[in-house]
Amino acid sequence: MWGQRRLAILGLAGWLLACGAVRAEDSSDPAGDAYYALPEGNDVAAFARFLRKLSEFEPTSRAELQQYRKKAPLAMSKAAARILELEKDPKSAAYQLARRVTLEKRSEALTESNASAADRQAFLDELAAFIAAGPRGRQDRDLAMNYAMGLEFSSGGTEAAKAAYARLGALFAESTDPAAARAGKMMLGAGRRLGLVGQPLELTGTTLAGKPFDLASLRGKVVLVDFWATWCGPCLAEVPNIKKNYEKYHGLGFDVVGVSIDEDRTALEDYMADNPLPWTILHDKENEGRHPATTDLGIFAIPCVILVGKDGKVISLNARGAELGKHLAELLEEKK
Repeated sequence: MWGQRRLAILGLAGWLLACGAVRAEDSSDPAGDAYYALPEGNDVAAFARFLRKLSEFEPTSRAELQQYRKKAPLAMSKAAARILELEKDPKSAAYQLARRVTLEKRSEALTESNASAADRQAFLDELAAFIAAGPRGRQDRDLAMNYAMGLEFSSGGTEAAKAAYARLGALFAESTDPAAARAGKMMLGAGRRLGLVGQPLELTGTTLAGKPFDLASLRGKVVLVDFWATWCGPCLAEVPNIKKNYEKYHGLGFDVVGVSIDEDRTALEDYMADNPLPWTILHDKENEGRHPATTDLGIFAIPCVILVGKDGKVISLNARGAELGKHLAELLEEKK
């Protein structure tokens, strides 16, 4: 999550550089206080260059990292505030950069569990208005996605995340830019996914063996749908837990469907040859692992698991670790 936030800031700097609004400068020691001293005077371009410098800085030592964490956030906030104070053209590259940095910083605070629903709604209104009035480029997508994802993974932020995904996703979904449109559709899908509990889940695809599959064929069973990849460490770490529960409950009506998003088909096949899994694995070979469900359900991060009841309706969006066993015990052990 934090890495994505960092990348979003780097994207802003790259956009400004491409526009010719800022240029790299300053060879001072990044571990020293002088590196974080704001420019003097009222030169908007100087503040923009300073903001860009801090935005794209990558520490090379522990000392630089500690100093950056200590000094950069406040320095960036001050620089952005000065730009917004001095720059009168809201469409200028410097103004847009400063606004994005300011909104990004505020969004981080609003993903905390103690943020109020009213504050989150007010910020969503402001963020949506800013994005709607702008170019809706990659930096805007990063800002929108990071905020909605931050809410999704924060304690008690599900309802706010659903609203953010729906509102912000709609701003990009109809874009003529394929990347923007896909991001928008994924945000809309994420909003739908967060509202799936109690709703039916539809899933079709092609198995690794090349056979058609429809989740409806498993109606009457409790099914774990697991979005995963062989390069995903947490996904592989969860496999033993899924196997344990599969062995314990399969005979009582539990099944698993793995949806691999591996781009490298060979890597998936090699993994399966060395680590055969007893359940169905889907893989969209024609689209390099981009199963349509990853867009339809807004699968931004894996592992992502969806537990489906015998009636085909979703029971849980978080059935990992001990939670999976608890659900299966409640649903199936009474048949023993």
